[in-house]
Amino acid sequence: MLNFNKVPIKQTINKKNSVTNKLQQTKQTLIKKNYNEIYEHEAAHKAAAGSLGGSIHIVNNSAGIPVSGFVPIAMPTMPQKPTQNGLKKTIDHAKTVIKAAMAPKDPSAADYRVKTKAESTLNKAKSMKNKLSHNIDYMA
Repeated sequence: MLNFNKVPIKQTINKKNSVTNKLQQTKQTLIKKNYNEIYEHEAAHKAAAGSLGGSIHIVNNSAGIPVSGFVPIAMPTMPQKPTQNGLKKTIDHAKTVIKAAMAPKDPSAADYRVKTKAESTLNKAKSMKNKLSHNIDYMA
């Protein structure tokens, strides 16, 4: 037969509350640490993107802990009717996107994918611009 009179219930409740408080403090510390790290990373993107970048977004998991973030950025596109001026704008745009993608000290896999996509557009625009300028030279 068990004797429950000898179990220190108040002490057990206090220990449980202490553990709960420590877990909550640890969670708050993790939230702050993750938020600061993610915000710093995304702020680097935002600063380098200039007017091409949107607002910083921080994404939390189901426990409310920040796990990722992003800054929307307009990707460069090839002009429908390539002109020297239009291609120069595309080239400048692509360079800005590449710079923004690589701005943080710790670029992510997603950042490298953005860089690669912008580099592809950059190379196409440079090639087209080069072809246009050679056509103009031949016509002179």
